[in-house]
Amino acid sequence: MTFCWDDVAVLLSHLDAEAKGQAVDGDGAEVEARRLMKLYPGMAGLLAPIAERHARRQAA
Repeated sequence: MTFCWDDVAVLLSHLDAEAKGQAVDGDGAEVEARRLMKLYPGMAGLLAPIAERHARRQAA
């Protein structure tokens, strides 16, 4: 499968907002990270911590 930047656009927008200190839809970021892990299993090591971080924030 070929990587497509359009697939990660939503997650990147969440991460960009987070980096700027703006409000982030944590549920949305977690869902996107998990969706991308299914699309790109080789990126799970990078995406899993993002999904887990947002899951913990939502649980708090």
